[in-house]
Amino acid sequence: MTDLRIDNDNFIFNGPCRAGTGVVAAVTSFLAERDCYICALEQFDDESTRKFFMRAVFRRQSKSPNIDVITEEFSTIAQDFGMEWKFHKPSLAVKTIILVSKYDHCLDDLLYRKRKGEMNMEITAVVSNHQDL
Repeated sequence: MTDLRIDNDNFIFNGPCRAGTGVVAAVTSFLAERDCYICALEQFDDESTRKFFMRAVFRRQSKSPNIDVITEEFSTIAQDFGMEWKFHKPSLAVKTIILVSKYDHCLDDLLYRKRKGEMNMEITAVVSNHQDL
């Protein structure tokens, strides 16, 4: 797991789009051309919906343009692939609803990781299908 809590030049890219050839190459080339270092990269092709999901964690380097410039310039690539995309800071807490079963060990682990700062989330609700949890 990449620890991103310290560096202010880290960003996360999320870019779901229609499935097609060249998405990964376009995004990674775009970031490399702007001297951004890709720390982590995941992608998934959902063949049943023909949607492609991509997530990249990257860090701006000393020669990288401002994130506002990167965002503006990326819109052309996003449009080419019909992408619903965004760049965001990992320091922003993700609003999260936790779904749990009768056993609370998984909930305990998530709460423990949140307390330690390993998971940056804002827990908005905990929902269970049992009344005694």
